[in-house]
Amino acid sequence: MLDDAIPHAKRIVYLDVGRGLAMLMVVIGHIFQPQLFGQEFRYALFAVHLPLFLLVSGILYKERPFLSLLKKSFLKILIPYIVGVLLILIFYVVSQHQDFLISWKNISLSKIGSISKILVSAFIVNGGDYYLFAPKLNIVIGAIWYLVGYFEVLVLFKCILLITKKLYLQVGIISLFTLIGYMIGSHTALPLQILSSFVMLPFFASGYYSKNYWLNRNSLENKQVMFFIILLGIILWYLSASNGILLLVSAQATQGPVLATLSGIFSSIALLLVIRILVDKNLLIGKQFLSKLGQLSLYVLVVHNLDLTSLPVTWIIMEHLNRSGINPQISNIVVMPISVLFAFTGAYLLNKLLSILQTNVTKIYKCYCNKYIGKSYK
Repeated sequence: MLDDAIPHAKRIVYLDVGRGLAMLMVVIGHIFQPQLFGQEFRYALFAVHLPLFLLVSGILYKERPFLSLLKKSFLKILIPYIVGVLLILIFYVVSQHQDFLISWKNISLSKIGSISKILVSAFIVNGGDYYLFAPKLNIVIGAIWYLVGYFEVLVLFKCILLITKKLYLQVGIISLFTLIGYMIGSHTALPLQILSSFVMLPFFASGYYSKNYWLNRNSLENKQVMFFIILLGIILWYLSASNGILLLVSAQATQGPVLATLSGIFSSIALLLVIRILVDKNLLIGKQFLSKLGQLSLYVLVVHNLDLTSLPVTWIIMEHLNRSGINPQISNIVVMPISVLFAFTGAYLLNKLLSILQTNVTKIYKCYCNKYIGKSYK
């Protein structure tokens, strides 16, 4: 999440926890079956999970030269996207060439269709949108659309900062982008999730503009103001979730863009304030797990997306539970922690594997430089 603004030894735990909670809500929101329980809980999760993620990302955003930003963003965000696409391809091929688990083959086939569809959806980065100009293009790459959208948010926000240093002009440009995103998104999608990046800007910007408060541990905290903000966030969260759903993937907000945006900002701030209080007082249950989940957040999303596409562990287990006669509501509740554990474990192993590969590639490159270029490599 481009959190190199804060050295590893000085990590701010409650920000990691905030990202971890956001990712936890993302996973549960995708596994939760609204036809079994109703839409309200799902609406509540979608109203705040990615806004909270973006709020923390804005807090941790570090200004750097444009080319440096592109390089670091590519390595930290687009590389996980590429890895995610490759893993979908690998497990899809494996699923279609094995016969010991037919349910895996059938579910994977129904969710993806073919290798060509994976490649096309990965190229246009279709997270689940409807293209008015291509209505038959019903192929999706899944939840990792967010990685490309987030990359675009960083680039767009940097461009806005380069255009003007005046706060009111920056806010005006962000508001204009957001309006355009929702207006077009209500009719059609555009490739590369560009509309999603437009409507994600306000949440990221709210974190960036308030970062001095969050990062300054010596800042005075007015309890009355904090209570008011938390209460306001809860009220807006309730109003938003009870009147529709925020779908950043489609740049749509059925409860209305204004309510969805204000709710996303203030409910995320309220959640982060509560997390900060609980962490400071050491009252948060599962703090270490959520913190680690936040640190591995991008690869948690990559592995979770496998669960939604070509390695549907959660759906296979739920299917077998339903066949055994267990109530579908109970089976859906049972698989939720399983899906979280699967995403977390897979992300931890994937992160370790990629770290080893990176170390070895660096060593090989260093040896090459020393041998053929001279001992000038540093």
